[in-house]
Amino acid sequence: MANREPSAFTSLYGTSGSQFPDNTTGLITETIVRAFGQDIADSLVFRLPPQSVSVISDVTLNCKGSDDLVFYNAAAIGGARTWSLTNSSNAKKFTFLFEISGGLYVQTMPSSFIMSDVRWDDGAKTWTPIEQGKYKAVGLFNGTNWFVEISLSTYL
Repeated sequence: MANREPSAFTSLYGTSGSQFPDNTTGLITETIVRAFGQDIADSLVFRLPPQSVSVISDVTLNCKGSDDLVFYNAAAIGGARTWSLTNSSNAKKFTFLFEISGGLYVQTMPSSFIMSDVRWDDGAKTWTPIEQGKYKAVGLFNGTNWFVEISLSTYL
C-alpha cells in the first residue's frame, strides 16, 4: 500500500464518517476499510525506523515531520555538544539512546527543553552527566515545552 502523510487521509477518506471526499454518501466496502487500515499502518505507526544521529559535531535530532521517533548515536559523544530538534512541527515524543565517553561533557539543550534533574541548569539550558556511559532521553511536547527525562544512571 501507499506510504501516506497524515494530510493525505482527509483528501482520500474525507472528514466525516458518512461522507466521501467527493461529497457523496454510500456504503463503505470491505476493500475501502482494508485499504484505510493498511494506509494507517504504512503511514503512521511503522513509517520511520530508528534514526542514526551523527554526534561528531552538534547533535541534531531530525524528526522528519513524524510525531514519535527513536534516535540513536552511532558513536559516543566525545565532547561538549549543542542539541537541536529540526522538522519537529508534528513531533510529540522522541527517544534518544546515546553514549558519552572520554569525559563528563556539558550538553547544551534547546531553549524549549525543561527538566526536573539535578544535572540540569535551567538558566544555561545545559545538562552535565555525572558518569560516562549509555543513557536514554525521552522528550514529550505539550505544545510549548519539551519535558525531557534522561536516565538517572547509565545502562550497563
